[in-house]
Amino acid sequence: MIDRWPALIAHCANVADVISAVNFARGNNLLVAVRGGGHSVPGFGTCDGGIVIDLSRMRGIRVEAPRQSVRAEGGCTWGDLNHATHAFGFDESNLFSAFGIPPELSLSLCPRRSILINRTHYF
Repeated sequence: MIDRWPALIAHCANVADVISAVNFARGNNLLVAVRGGGHSVPGFGTCDGGIVIDLSRMRGIRVEAPRQSVRAEGGCTWGDLNHATHAFGFDESNLFSAFGIPPELSLSLCPRRSILINRTHYF
């Protein structure tokens, strides 16, 4: 169980909010932790006495299918990514290879789905 208590939580809605939170932390010599859209079992998304920069409201995704590229904001989840890319013909079995996500990262982000992918795609 994670038992940490940040002094502040910045719920960022855009890049300008993130920049302001980082500058505030720097100016006040605060420890910074970043929380994305998912979870952190070891507790990296929080800290004691510092500031948590919460990106969970930043869930924008831009897919460029002809270039096989995607830009995702820090608060996106795999569900968001699946939803955004499905319209372009990508599914869970080819997201990792199509977007160049290395297998070791796919294992940490999505262990159940990457078992099949790692058996069929080599990077």
